[in-house]
Amino acid sequence: MSVAPPYTIAIVDDEEDLRDNVAAFLEAQGFKTWGADSAESFYRQRVVSSVDLVIVDLGLPGEGGLDLIAYLNTYCNHAVIALTARGALSDRISGLEAGADYYFVKPVDLFELKAAINAVLRKKTGEVKETLQADKDDFGMWEIFLGKAILVAPNGVKVDLTTNEMLLLEILMDGKQEVFSKTQLLDLFGLQFLEGDFHRIEVLISRLRSKVYKISGQRLPLRSIFGKGVAFAGSSKKRSYF
Repeated sequence: MSVAPPYTIAIVDDEEDLRDNVAAFLEAQGFKTWGADSAESFYRQRVVSSVDLVIVDLGLPGEGGLDLIAYLNTYCNHAVIALTARGALSDRISGLEAGADYYFVKPVDLFELKAAINAVLRKKTGEVKETLQADKDDFGMWEIFLGKAILVAPNGVKVDLTTNEMLLLEILMDGKQEVFSKTQLLDLFGLQFLEGDFHRIEVLISRLRSKVYKISGQRLPLRSIFGKGVAFAGSSKKRSYF
């Protein structure tokens, strides 16, 4: 069970490129977004625009990010995530004490950011925390046929897989809902622990999700577990031949 759209996220950061990149990613995930380059600009925009969660940079021009977080925590019902270049322990403590639900140091893994956003929104909206077992019941049976490199969705639609897509699903399905870290996946793929290789795993997962949904109309139950890794959350079977 995912967070039901639409939710609106405001990104308050004076770095235009960062605002645009985060906004583009979140909109691709089904969220609505708008941006502001300062606390003052945020206050003005908030008068005419709705918002459910605010991503705040601490190093804002004018009124600082800590003051904005404290204001949101005191007077508003918005979830807040701090996203900043300040990585010192004292800054983390200050951000959390001001009222941030999560604290990220730039550069951030956008899928981890998305996971944090989903977690916070579930908490704020009172949704029941999902579990892998619940997902297993919800997603239905997925089957892969090793001889043909074919994935069959619960609705019977067949999806042809590349070699890497097949290997990824074999690993995750064999895990029986085990959470695999990126490092574990790289090791099983036989890749070196380099930043570029981490990115290759992320791209593979993202493209496979999009491909399966585009062809079958069903969402592949690859669950990103915040701070831990990836798990195949649905029921699955492997067959030798189609």
